[in-house]
Amino acid sequence: MRNIKLFVLLVLVSPGASFGQLSIGNRFSGRDFNHVINLSANHIDISSLKNKLIILDFWGTGCTECVEAFPHLDSVQKIYGDKIQIVLVNQSTEDSTRNFFARHRRIKIPYGIPLITQDSILSKDMFPHVSVPIHVWLDSNKTIIHITEGYNLTEQHINDYLSGKSFRIKERYYEPTEQNKPLITFDNGKYLDKVDYYSYLMHFPGNSVTGEWGTFPDENGIINHIAFNGSPVLSLLIGAYEEGHKYNFHSKRLVELNVADKSSLTEPTDKNLYDSWASANLYDYDLLIPKSMADKLYLFMQQDMERYFHFHGLVIKKVVSCLVLRRMSVKDLLHTKGGKPGTNFFRLTTDTTLYLKNMSFQSLVGKLYQLNDNLGTLPFIDETGYRGNIDFEINTDNLLDFRIDKINATLNIYGLELVEEERQKDVLQISDVK
Repeated sequence: MRNIKLFVLLVLVSPGASFGQLSIGNRFSGRDFNHVINLSANHIDISSLKNKLIILDFWGTGCTECVEAFPHLDSVQKIYGDKIQIVLVNQSTEDSTRNFFARHRRIKIPYGIPLITQDSILSKDMFPHVSVPIHVWLDSNKTIIHITEGYNLTEQHINDYLSGKSFRIKERYYEPTEQNKPLITFDNGKYLDKVDYYSYLMHFPGNSVTGEWGTFPDENGIINHIAFNGSPVLSLLIGAYEEGHKYNFHSKRLVELNVADKSSLTEPTDKNLYDSWASANLYDYDLLIPKSMADKLYLFMQQDMERYFHFHGLVIKKVVSCLVLRRMSVKDLLHTKGGKPGTNFFRLTTDTTLYLKNMSFQSLVGKLYQLNDNLGTLPFIDETGYRGNIDFEINTDNLLDFRIDKINATLNIYGLELVEEERQKDVLQISDVK
């Protein structure tokens, strides 16, 4: 065993000038601290503690774990004698600390351990923390070698240090400048990979802020994370009850509002009122649940919507009028003649003709569905059963006006037609929570 003394310091310090925060590897500058009890003098000069391992034990009178450790500290200090020194530190005044021991006569200050009271320099400036007990280990050169939990003060660790053996203990780090913020937001989300579950709903901060949107599968395709950005309340409800691609409620005819007050669910017709409405009714929503519960993702979201907005959704079967795309004959008048695929369907253009060349039939269906959905008209259904690539042309005005007679004038050429017919569909009924 090398000839080095271990000093465990539990420090309670009086207020003073501001000092920088210290971390492992930094050198501790010795200071003279006043308001010390359990010592012949009422002050202690840490710089005078030489050739010892010093352990500062930060504690509080309201910390049961700290007080229960006193007999152990007493034992450790007696076993190692002048090889170590433990110093207790708290932020309570000297009088209140003395009163604590006077009221609790069965609680004894550990033998040979000075107790610094009224501390702010050690507890707030050098080693800021929000909970105790915390131990700071200083080697014989006053270099900080560990900042850790109190349970690591064991004979095995002390013997390893005194004999020069290397050993590892779990360090404890603090970010006191962010202690009043949610831990999940620390340091640009550095702890997000440790999060198993959260959900939050916040008012949309504005158009200049863009957050996550959509569902997020992991490397195995498991979807346990969903997010919305700048969404109206109604869109959040629809997103919750559509359950991914299980339902489709994008047509207004497929959502029924059976609520007493629709103001939060419908935009004002007077556009002068839109900004104030949006400020109150646009939200960001984010939900992450454990992967083992991924099948309940939308159930969790539905419960969040019900708790906060007090709206409940119910999916029912109902016969409604729909806009149906169907074939007029079995003759294929769409099949592509080949060539390089191309289209101007999905971009702003001054062209008088919109075309699909050697593109999938679903490209045409998607455009018709998009136009119909944007206008909020009847639910759109494709009953053609058509597969494969097509060639197709239509006058720009005929398509963008979305007048059925004009569109059918072109669709009929290709053996297609749009008709209004009744179909049984899934309908989302939104009601007030009773």
